[in-house]
Amino acid sequence: MIGAAFWELLCHESYAWIYLGKPRWRWVCWLHYLIVGEGRGYLPNPFFDPYFFKQECGSRSLVRYGLSKSLWRFKTSDRFDPAWYRRAAGIADDVNPLVDFWGRGFDARTACAETFDTAFVIAAVCRDQAAPRTFLHQTYAQSAWRPPTTPSALRSLQNAFVERLDFQVVTRKTVALRRYLVFVQAGTTFDTDYIADQRSFDVLLNFYERPPGVLPPADHIVVQTGTKTTSICQILEKDATLFAHYEAVLFLDDDVGIDGARIETLFRIFSEERLDLAQASLTSTSGCYFNCLKQPEAGVAVTKLNAVEIMMPLLSRRALTRFGWIFVESVSGWGIDFLLGAKIREAFGETVGLIGEVVADHDRPVDVVDGRFYKFLRANGIDANTEAGAIIRDFGLCPEQTTIVALPTASDLPTGHIYLPS
Repeated sequence: MIGAAFWELLCHESYAWIYLGKPRWRWVCWLHYLIVGEGRGYLPNPFFDPYFFKQECGSRSLVRYGLSKSLWRFKTSDRFDPAWYRRAAGIADDVNPLVDFWGRGFDARTACAETFDTAFVIAAVCRDQAAPRTFLHQTYAQSAWRPPTTPSALRSLQNAFVERLDFQVVTRKTVALRRYLVFVQAGTTFDTDYIADQRSFDVLLNFYERPPGVLPPADHIVVQTGTKTTSICQILEKDATLFAHYEAVLFLDDDVGIDGARIETLFRIFSEERLDLAQASLTSTSGCYFNCLKQPEAGVAVTKLNAVEIMMPLLSRRALTRFGWIFVESVSGWGIDFLLGAKIREAFGETVGLIGEVVADHDRPVDVVDGRFYKFLRANGIDANTEAGAIIRDFGLCPEQTTIVALPTASDLPTGHIYLPS
């Protein structure tokens, strides 16, 4: 007889949703799998691949695998190595390794192959997923994308992305530097009045596409075909003195609408308040996940935050000098905002703020599925959500550090209590 736990190797609800299109048909899944699905190579769960298993042992039968102990020694997919799992879980030879893994090892985050770090996958790849088993089942059954399943695999993808980049300095101002710098991650069509206006700040344009034939009158122009974070890393590595000349640097995406007057106000308040990390507030219609950054909730005062959005962080010289290495951790930029906020608050205290008096507009909606930026990342093997999850895991960020919130003020605190910054 096959134990009841074996029958749970077929994920009924996700199988019905993926292959039958109707979750309520979960009761016919085993029959469908045995008659139709197994022959077509359908996955009963993320870790049993009938075609892979047949290459290993000559059979693709899940039932035969359950009945025959002699088959338990074979890999059931490129994600499950029974010998590796036995050693990691310490199970006896008379225990079916896949049944044990699916029943308890997965939730215990026990590694099941040299190339599959379960703890990493659940924390990073399945970040924010209420049902990681279902998410993985859908990913491997339906998507051409294969997530990095170990920290080293993620780092290899990131390194490969950076190695393909072309970095070129087109214009580099060497004298008469102003106090502040605005860095813009710019496309070919980027245009703004403040570049040509009289201004109290320098401008660096980083073109992620071929620059226009007539170059705008920016103080620095570079071309780097990657992302904003990879460009920052390239500059820090190849021309570290550039940022060091300035008291503060504002890193803007090119879809953030803001004029020169508001930028100058932003720098002024940033300096007066002695902040190390800040951003402008956003219009109520801006694309942004965090409502505390939008008007009218943001207000007009300076509000202390735990972090700021990666679309427009403003950093002091000492913050950038000490924590510029953080930009290496994420090609997409996801997770950088959380880690910057945590490290800067740890080092300098409550010097992270939202400058409500200055209001910018993020005029493009955030589309992580069909947006051009996210399609570009996926085409190059980078998943933004996995990068954020890896940062949260690797640096031990707590749940309160993985969102953006306004910190309590003295008037918000209960009487008789002392607020201790994290």
